[in-house]
Amino acid sequence: MRKLFYSILIALALATIWGYAPDKSLESLKGKYAPPPSQFILVDGIQVHYRDEGIAANRDSTPLILLHGTSSSLHTWSSWVTELSSDFRIIRLDLLDFGLTGSDGNTLFNGPEYATFVAHFMDKLGISNCYMAGNSLGGEVCWQMARIYPNRVKKMILIDAAGIPFQSSGTPIGFKIAGIPVLREFVRFITPYGLVEKSIKNEYADPSKVTTALVDQYYDMTLRAGNRDALIRKIASKSTNYNNHYDELPNIQTPTMILWGAQDKHIPVSLAYAFQKALPNDTLVIIPNAGHLPMEETGSITAQIARDYLNRLSIITPPTINNMPK
Repeated sequence: MRKLFYSILIALALATIWGYAPDKSLESLKGKYAPPPSQFILVDGIQVHYRDEGIAANRDSTPLILLHGTSSSLHTWSSWVTELSSDFRIIRLDLLDFGLTGSDGNTLFNGPEYATFVAHFMDKLGISNCYMAGNSLGGEVCWQMARIYPNRVKKMILIDAAGIPFQSSGTPIGFKIAGIPVLREFVRFITPYGLVEKSIKNEYADPSKVTTALVDQYYDMTLRAGNRDALIRKIASKSTNYNNHYDELPNIQTPTMILWGAQDKHIPVSLAYAFQKALPNDTLVIIPNAGHLPMEETGSITAQIARDYLNRLSIITPPTINNMPK
């Protein structure tokens, strides 16, 4: 028993040496990740990092608001902004507890609370309604917005969206560790770069597309002061019961595109069909060679699909879906 005890202590000491990573302050990250057009705006007492881009001359046009997933940031949408900025006013933000917005240290949000937070963000910018697209957690926030504020979302795009209960076979290893009571305390200050890299590659169908710059970005956003503590609180809270009202999906009338990576190991494609079955006014597009982050991994293709959908008076026809480029 004593030998085992010392072995554990040595393992923990080595892990600390290998992966110790102190928090990074907002000010230390702003220069790299918040140059113009980044702005900060106070919403419910939180300084929210956001970007307002695209067809700036037409502030009266319906904007497209983009919402990222857990442990991500507004940077996940860079390919879409490049592709769509000549067609739409595009607004993307770092949700509370993520990116440069960071955490207030106390608030624990689930989908419905995030929807209210985004509605207040829209109020601050004077936006009455919008198109909205969201990935993973951001996808749930989209349909929660459509559920709670049906007149504020004209069309939405759910990308590998969360919100319907399921059992994942490919949860990123960092999330798994943060969910283990004894180990989660070490996540607060031990975050190996290689662990972040492995987690991102798990979300791609083709891990070779994961660049060093992309890993650096996710790593820095993880280390932003307060974000790791917030992630631990979120994962720990999943053990408690809460009602996210997913049984109300059939009541949502907002025109919806369900866009999904066929090789998503995190939220499997079976959930895409569950959303399709639940939502009454939707169309489904499956991207063959993409994982959990198709807007990153297949940015140009998915942006073209989004443009086509948002610009049409009717939804995409099945032949277009079936002839998707691979």
